[in-house]
Amino acid sequence: MSGTFLIGEKKDRPGVYFRRENYGNVDVVGATNGISAAIFQADWGPLNKVYNMDLTMKNDIADYYGNDEHTRILREMFEGGAITIRAIRCGEDDGEPSSIILKANASDSKVNAVKITAAYPGARKFAVSIRTNLITDLRECIIYDGAVIFEKVTFEAGNNEAINLINALNKISKNFIASAVNDEVPSGALDTVTQAPMTGGKNPTVTTASYDRATNQLERVKWNCLIVDTDNVAVHALIQSFVELSYETGHFGFGCIAGKSSQDLDARMNQAASYNDEKIAYVLNGWE
Repeated sequence: MSGTFLIGEKKDRPGVYFRRENYGNVDVVGATNGISAAIFQADWGPLNKVYNMDLTMKNDIADYYGNDEHTRILREMFEGGAITIRAIRCGEDDGEPSSIILKANASDSKVNAVKITAAYPGARKFAVSIRTNLITDLRECIIYDGAVIFEKVTFEAGNNEAINLINALNKISKNFIASAVNDEVPSGALDTVTQAPMTGGKNPTVTTASYDRATNQLERVKWNCLIVDTDNVAVHALIQSFVELSYETGHFGFGCIAGKSSQDLDARMNQAASYNDEKIAYVLNGWE
């Protein structure tokens, strides 16, 4: 990996570095290390863009990107010493968000009243409960991720519960959108439901072009190391080209890729040698 050095500095690794000297008698600001970037698949989270808040804690991963097996890359990056991760969930535009329709008791009949839709496409499993708080007598809408409460909002009970829920949920939630099923919001109390599943969620298709599109976002931010969640050689070639382009424009980052665990060690070593690139770290044993 290319980098800079100061007179007298001893580097941990041999290599070619750009020498820098300070003539202004101003203290040199230290480089910020531990900023990683990841392009990966997931069943939740914003698509094809860097999240508006960098990941800085392992516990934030599930909230932002769910618990899909591909998000393990983020947890392993923190284990490996990353301080900040600029994460990009990649995919095409063919995914679908999950949703649920809640009914209201209007004029002694049940009618479709409120539709709650996930903010992001994906197959993450959510469930919804509508109930009355026995202490406050307020109504509650609780959205579960498995057995864990993901979001909860309270709203006024009475004859306008549908519009009350819509206003309350849309005011505080960044993950769900509530809307009226029909043009006119029905009056009446909402039906009480217990962990009714949200349905219809579908993960977007992911192709090599999806990873290519995600690299466009990384041109706008700084990172030290870029990792992807696949051993696809076409994606690896794409990452190498992107890292090279970034280097030519003054970005001193490197890419980290891994060989296929199904290949013999000799084949992986030959593959690693074929990159012949100081800006690519090829992990021979990248599988557990």
